[in-house]
Amino acid sequence: MAGRKRVVPPPAGRPPLPRGRAKPDDLREANRQLLTAGLEASAQADAQTSLASAMRLLLEGRDEKEQGLRDEYQLLRSITDTVTSALFLVDGRADPIFMNPAAEVMFGYTLAEIAHSPIHVAIHHHHPDGRPFAIEDCVIATALTHRTPMRGHRDVFVRKDGTFLAVQCDIGPLEIAGERLGAILEVRDRSVEERAEEAKRDYVALIAHDLRTPLTAARGQAELLQRRSKRRGDSDDGGSFESIVANTRRMEAMIQDLIESSQLESGALLLRRTPIDLSRLATDVVAQIVAAEERHRIRIIAPAPGPRVFADAARIERVLMNLLQNALKYSAASAPIELEVRQAADEVVVSVTDHGAGIPVDLLPRLFQRFSRIRRGEADPGGFGLGLYIARLIVEAHGGRVWAESAVGSGSRIGFSLPPHTSGSR
Repeated sequence: MAGRKRVVPPPAGRPPLPRGRAKPDDLREANRQLLTAGLEASAQADAQTSLASAMRLLLEGRDEKEQGLRDEYQLLRSITDTVTSALFLVDGRADPIFMNPAAEVMFGYTLAEIAHSPIHVAIHHHHPDGRPFAIEDCVIATALTHRTPMRGHRDVFVRKDGTFLAVQCDIGPLEIAGERLGAILEVRDRSVEERAEEAKRDYVALIAHDLRTPLTAARGQAELLQRRSKRRGDSDDGGSFESIVANTRRMEAMIQDLIESSQLESGALLLRRTPIDLSRLATDVVAQIVAAEERHRIRIIAPAPGPRVFADAARIERVLMNLLQNALKYSAASAPIELEVRQAADEVVVSVTDHGAGIPVDLLPRLFQRFSRIRRGEADPGGFGLGLYIARLIVEAHGGRVWAESAVGSGSRIGFSLPPHTSGSR
């Protein structure tokens, strides 16, 4: 085929070359596409780099948080392992989920041995006299149920070997957003303190015995001489014999206060509880204890029959006598005194109101403290300052409370309350 030009095809895989020159618009479009592709590729690379950086920071942060938690846990363990008090952490059912080494040493248990039942079953199940201790009466269960903390509670717990341990414990319920999680129980061994208190009681009893013997002899001789003097018709214008008898009796009462305060502080005073009508008891105290010439001053405000409490009648009588004697001492001879007994919502309230000199407000907190002798007006407080302190200890031993209200120049109102008697009281 003469006269024709041979056409050679382009190599495989290579696009055919354009015929003639490319148009400017086509070049600009190609550049734009290349630039866009490059930007997209760069953005993807940056995104991958950012994601990798974020993942690295997240992992590093997690490691730091986990290390922080481990450090805090180790610090907590260091603290709980070194304290001498026994520490228990219990869940909402009072089952132990943690105990420190001091608790293991104090009670002889490991956590694995007591972890699957209420802690009461392990360390609080019997009284020292052998009587079973109902879990419903357990202070730990009560604190959990009512979500109320308890501080300075004295009790007797049981070791693994069956021996008993005098303790003082604090219970703090744990909750988040109203949800009950459990409680922390801290237990302190009071054995050393118990031995010290026993030694103190023995010492007080010894001193009291040594003081009482000569006092009793002196009072007996003074009463004998007083009777002989009256039989002979001798005059005793100065009241010497009567003064000796009165002062020896006063000293004997002060010694008895020391003994009772020591016993009450240590919990060694046995309460003989029976159901009591408080209105009747108040009336009997006024009739038997208050001098005949003073009884007309006392107005009893009490229902009949009165509210009942489960208490030691002799001890509550002692409290009433103390409040009445103070009211008589610190008010004018003609001033009236009100003794009121009433039933409140969940307690029985007794109060004695006088119209004497009153007590400054800043001194009221000291009124029920040991050896507190507060002067009211011109009256000399006398004594050791143990009367109201003993009254407080007696009332608190019954599960009650005491209080005082006063205004200088207007008199004072001092009262106490006791839990009401119920069919389940024992």
